[in-house]
Amino acid sequence: MLVKGHIKVTTDEGVQELIAPAILVSQPGTKRAVLSLEDSVCLTVHRTDKIDITEVEEEIFEEDPTSMFGPGNKLKSLEYTP
Repeated sequence: MLVKGHIKVTTDEGVQELIAPAILVSQPGTKRAVLSLEDSVCLTVHRTDKIDITEVEEEIFEEDPTSMFGPGNKLKSLEYTP
């Protein structure tokens, strides 16, 4: 959901421009790139039957070894590994 602002986002059909309020539905496993054209607020919702936060994170987060950030938007170590 785009709650506030103006963005461009990649979709299966190409790049889509959205102005709040707007909703974009994604299938599981979808990856998106977003460019904010002004101060913007996005909100995501994920369905789960889990109630323990650790179990929820294990279910909805997919590890990306090339990503600079992990769950909780925490910066991963910047050490170089060849």
